[in-house]
Amino acid sequence: MAYQILTSCDFVAAVKNKYYIKLLKNITLTECDRSKILQAVQDVYGYEIQELQVTPFEQLKTVSQKQINEEEYLLNLSKQLGSNSTWYKV
Repeated sequence: MAYQILTSCDFVAAVKNKYYIKLLKNITLTECDRSKILQAVQDVYGYEIQELQVTPFEQLKTVSQKQINEEEYLLNLSKQLGSNSTWYKV
């Protein structure tokens, strides 16, 4: 389980009394997992770190929404440039 956690998280930063972690995979951290991570963080950063702030994994839906926005942008840009424009051809 420790290896899965290490490869599934981005250990972002310590700010004041919180340590920020971003999940890179769709895993669930139990209270025991969180407690062990907090202990390890405190061993490295000191006991002033009192809380973990875990950012959940972003589902594919948000990525596809980003792709839609990019496609819309490119479509609108191509309409503005026109097919004879040098930039359109690039």
